[in-house]
Amino acid sequence: MGKALRNDKIWYYLDDGLYGTFNGQLYDHINYPLSTPYNYGPLRTCALSGPTCDSFDMIRDEISLPDLEIGDLIVGKMMGAYTWASASTFNFFPKTNVCVVDTDKTVKVD
Repeated sequence: MGKALRNDKIWYYLDDGLYGTFNGQLYDHINYPLSTPYNYGPLRTCALSGPTCDSFDMIRDEISLPDLEIGDLIVGKMMGAYTWASASTFNFFPKTNVCVVDTDKTVKVD
């Protein structure tokens, strides 16, 4: 959703956060494996924030990622079904689209 440079660190504002499918970080104390399918060059220290204006909505305060563009994907792995089921629409942000990936098939869930 957004990108900013703050104190020499790139901040990415995602369309999902702690009030959405990353709620397991809050309730289950899990740091989900995160990645991106892009390789745009050298890795930089970045921050990942949710879409709300709440300073608590912080997915990662330090993660190494290439320089991404708005609209590029961040992939959360092994998050499980309950993360989406318990996600809220806090500040009127809709739940994120989910793509379930299995070794045999891929199913998009809206």
